[in-house]
Amino acid sequence: MLKTINPVLTPEEIYQMVSKEFNNQNFKITFERLWELREIDKDLEEEEADEIFCPTDYAFSSSINLLLELYDLVMESFPLGYSLVDSEGGINLVWKCKAQDKEIRLHLPHSSKNIHSSVYFRLNLESRLIEQPSVSKLAKLLQWLVTDDNKLASF
Repeated sequence: MLKTINPVLTPEEIYQMVSKEFNNQNFKITFERLWELREIDKDLEEEEADEIFCPTDYAFSSSINLLLELYDLVMESFPLGYSLVDSEGGINLVWKCKAQDKEIRLHLPHSSKNIHSSVYFRLNLESRLIEQPSVSKLAKLLQWLVTDDNKLASF
């Protein structure tokens, strides 16, 4: 599906495309939650902005592109997720399965300079960390999250 997307689409055009053409509600909600981070007012007064962090353009575009790539691999089993901004402007994409006590936290850095993405995943009290995960590994983790597999994925 995504192989045909025009690579020069603006973020707004991508948002419109996702809103109109994607049927998976979990993906659409996850995408909209990420999009809401873009709407944080970067011009807040200093005292108002002390605890409000804005994503960098790099982190935001990396997150959008990654979500689209993951959807292309996972499709209808895409789990519901949410997004958080870290103190440097990086983005964390988070997915949880409360019934199985599983969690995936993908960190996308604020810039490409000497900082890499990583993914933390957990089952109950056992956890692992993968530095610079491939998109295919991330897709496998998302598929693991929505299965009844009660073993920590070995990636």
